[in-house]
Amino acid sequence: MELTLLDELFRHPKPLLAICRGHQLVNVALGGSLYVDLPSQRPGDIPHAQMSRRFEVVHPVEIVPDTQASAIYRTKTLGVNSTHHQAIHQLADPLRVTLSAADGVIEGTELRAESAGLLPWFASVQFHPERLYGTHPEHARMFRAFVQACTPNR
Repeated sequence: MELTLLDELFRHPKPLLAICRGHQLVNVALGGSLYVDLPSQRPGDIPHAQMSRRFEVVHPVEIVPDTQASAIYRTKTLGVNSTHHQAIHQLADPLRVTLSAADGVIEGTELRAESAGLLPWFASVQFHPERLYGTHPEHARMFRAFVQACTPNR
């Protein structure tokens, strides 16, 4: 159902902010793949499935310079929560990495310049900014950028 919805979105482009599973699904819909079980397929130093700490910052991510994420967050690193056991494995060709954890897990994407025509605005994040913006106001910036992208006559 979700892949059908994404297919429809690409046929009738609208701005899209994809969070967690959405981040993963967009990658798959565009031809990428996933680690189905991150701890067993790609063990690392960062425990990514920390449900008991879902409202807390548990690790930093690096923000790739000259990306939409760097313009939105206006910093080089960002503290994020982490409640997933799956992650992007092979990045879909139309996407580029914007945020990554120290262990190499892809934490954010946007469309490559040559693929920008697929959607009028797109960002994806692996973490949950909706759980953090109340205590970490920098996480509200992504939502403001998305709302601005959705506002007619911007």
